[in-house]
Amino acid sequence: LTLPRDDIFQVVFNNKYEDHFIKKKCPKCGKRNVWENVQVEHQGKYLFVRVWQNGASFSEFSTDSVVRMFGSEYKLNAFTQYTTKSGGERGHYQAWVRGSRHWCRINDSKVAEQQWHVDLEGRGLSILVFEKTMCAFDFGV
Repeated sequence: LTLPRDDIFQVVFNNKYEDHFIKKKCPKCGKRNVWENVQVEHQGKYLFVRVWQNGASFSEFSTDSVVRMFGSEYKLNAFTQYTTKSGGERGHYQAWVRGSRHWCRINDSKVAEQQWHVDLEGRGLSILVFEKTMCAFDFGV
């Protein structure tokens, strides 16, 4: 999932994976003015999303957000963050994992920063791990 500019996660996701109208020539069939139907079948409890932020940041997206993807609702369960040092030449990955009551930051062999809420804006997110909270079947779709 590529984030070309600061935007809302749900909007970026929907633009990529919801059905949408193609005015240009379809790269698959060569026709013009057709609907592209993106079909992804996901049966598992967890969904991993790779993010390329390109210096942009998600807005209206937090560790408390519930996101609708592929006909189900998901809540963020873990994420990796890339932080840079020395003017961006080198960096380091850290993982954040939701515990039973708080978020834990895992940095190499250390577990620290137990927080109730983690602000995601401005963080170098690279992998998001979502846990399914409700299926389409559960909310009558």
